[in-house]
Amino acid sequence: MFPRRNGEGTLTLSQVVDAEMLGFKEAVNNYHKMARTKTTVDGQKAVLVEFKVQFSTAVFTYHNLQLFLVSGKTLWMLACSSADADFGQWAGDLNNIVRNFKLID
Repeated sequence: MFPRRNGEGTLTLSQVVDAEMLGFKEAVNNYHKMARTKTTVDGQKAVLVEFKVQFSTAVFTYHNLQLFLVSGKTLWMLACSSADADFGQWAGDLNNIVRNFKLID
């Protein structure tokens, strides 16, 4: 749970991810969510979002994996991306990076 900026109540991890993705959608062209998975990474609650976007200045589409992870009162976001046309050659590596993320004290 995360405190709201106005001090009224808290937000769940899912609500934080919703807010982050909404902000992202508003900043890009052609947003397409492919998957959203609740998971556990390094023993912590996490959400993995896979999506494609095209920025107005880009000539190609980006394929993204974003991991949102909670540790105490800290929200971590790990983002991995590549050109959509090249994603297949990197998919295994990028999935391993986000799914095996470790917090170091």
